[in-house]
Amino acid sequence: MVSKSLYGHGGNEPAGDESAVNEVTSVRGVEERVRQIGGAETRSFNGVRSMVTAALALALVACASNPVNAPGYDGFLNTIAAECKPLVIGSDNLGQAIVFNGVGADPENYTNFLGSTSALYSGSISPAMYQDTLTSFLGSGTANQRSFDCIFAHLRQVRTVPPAPSVPGK
Repeated sequence: MVSKSLYGHGGNEPAGDESAVNEVTSVRGVEERVRQIGGAETRSFNGVRSMVTAALALALVACASNPVNAPGYDGFLNTIAAECKPLVIGSDNLGQAIVFNGVGADPENYTNFLGSTSALYSGSISPAMYQDTLTSFLGSGTANQRSFDCIFAHLRQVRTVPPAPSVPGK
């Protein structure tokens, strides 16, 4: 298939009155012109493609290792959203945000809440650390303590606490 050069006249200067879109008559023409130009442009494109591929791979690894994906975590979130109404910390209605995928809370606060709650659920942070972190980030409010108490009560229901070791002779 024949195509005109991107410059329209075979030279190295653009043909001032013709657009590149009108000049290339096929995909092969574009591919041919890219091969002609070659060099830095092609290598640059390959570098960008490599960076995008690496970024996607990194994102997949990050999602796979996220404790939010822990078994039962989504159920725990749904339970506290339903059972702790209103689940308000600071000025954000986090129960509504859980149900409506972030609506009802400042996006940054909601992201912080989810990260902290996943750490609490997985046992990475203590309830005291969780409460301090969220209070300092989301702010204090009249419903904070009631919301934290409800979250902790439901956390105790889903965690299996091993029995205390028996001491011989007692």
